Amino acid sequence: MPKFVLFSTENGPSLNPLDDEYDGYNFIVRLDKDPIGTGSYDPHAGSTCRGSVIATLGGVVVQDFGPQIQDQRITFSDEAALTENTLDYLIELYELSSTELYFTDGYDCWLVQFARPNGFVYRRNLITSFYEVARFDYEITLVVKEHEDV
Repeated sequence: MPKFVLFSTENGPSLNPLDDEYDGYNFIVRLDKDPIGTGSYDPHAGSTCRGSVIATLGGVVVQDFGPQIQDQRITFSDEAALTENTLDYLIELYELSSTELYFTDGYDCWLVQFARPNGFVYRRNLITSFYEVARFDYEITLVVKEHEDV
């Protein structure tokens, strides 16, 4: 059973929101298959440290602003991995403006938002469609707001 789940925040963070005793989520979307085997998954895309190195006539000026969790990105994608129903749920979720949600991969849980623009990109998989099976390729990029200890 896939572990990748996006869900609303009213019941708090969870590693298994579908198995917990929680009910009444405003929204919960489990991917049809995890992108681990055939897709790609990077829970630490992007740098979490801000700063710069500025060359000057007398050397360099190093600006170090320390770690910023909001600079972390989670990216995952897969081909022929979403059914039409799951796609519709993800489109609705992506179109909600400024919505915070939880994302779990079954091992960690983060408070996230979809990246703007291009936080959710999808396209029909033409190979499966040729055989009259509607499946969609997708790419998701999430902005990490907080890592949850659960």
